[in-house]
Amino acid sequence: MKKILTLISVITLITGFSHKTSAQTPSSDPIVESTLTGTSQTQAKIDVQDFASTYITSNPVSLHLNTQIWISEPVLEAIKNLLVNESKTGIVKPDGVRIYFASTPPTSSTIREDALVVVSTYFSGIIMQDTAHVKVHTDYFEHSKKVIDSISMLVSRNGIKITHYSDTTNGALLYKICNCDIQQPCIVTSGHDIKRSRGEALVQHFQGMPCNAYSEWFDIDMISNLVKEMKDPSENDDGIRIYYARNDIRSGPNKDETEFVIVTTQSINGISKDYFDCKHVPFEGKKTPGQDNGEQCPNNCAGTSMP
Repeated sequence: MKKILTLISVITLITGFSHKTSAQTPSSDPIVESTLTGTSQTQAKIDVQDFASTYITSNPVSLHLNTQIWISEPVLEAIKNLLVNESKTGIVKPDGVRIYFASTPPTSSTIREDALVVVSTYFSGIIMQDTAHVKVHTDYFEHSKKVIDSISMLVSRNGIKITHYSDTTNGALLYKICNCDIQQPCIVTSGHDIKRSRGEALVQHFQGMPCNAYSEWFDIDMISNLVKEMKDPSENDDGIRIYYARNDIRSGPNKDETEFVIVTTQSINGISKDYFDCKHVPFEGKKTPGQDNGEQCPNNCAGTSMP
């Protein structure tokens, strides 16, 4: 079976918002300042700044030609559960997550490596930008230590993999033109969906050119729906793959913007392989075709804490 993709236009929201928030947890369970994958807030800022100063500058270094981030279903479900629980018991009510582009700085004995920073967000208001009202999704880092420790354990068990495959043998299928879009109508539940051929074009257009975005915001319903899709035991879904991609707009302020394409993966003979059908429908960050200014920095830079 084939499956519809999700293009997620890169959304960066950068402001100097000052906030102090925390989840309500028992005194026996201290609060830690952490990303949703267990990286400390301090280290996350270092990694995001390293990426920005290396790849998003007036004289940037080129990225890898092919970059994919795989996140296992247990890690994604644990993040979803954290957000749902905090929405019921926390001081703030999370509305989604923000994924930042990041890289670990090189040392005398290591090279620079791509990294992943995932941060929870809450809705903090609406602001006027140019002539439009835009929502602000503000980063926060305060979480239960026990929950973060459990997620960190899942991550340490190959729960997140960042790779640079150049072919399809390891399950990353969008680097090859298939000419196999789904022909029959699907029951589409959102305006975020794109065809496989569109995803192939965006991923293959990335070409390792310098990055021009910092992060992307995902609503909490998207995370919940992805987890729900993967719970059917007959499907053998094991995670999601996030591709670095680039739009093919040839002129104007949105020309060649860095974007993400997300697909669900299925474990086949030990390989996490992209999986396409009408049931597994991810989401696209922008809902109006051709317009992704809503939360794309520098078009909209409100709510982020980094770089």
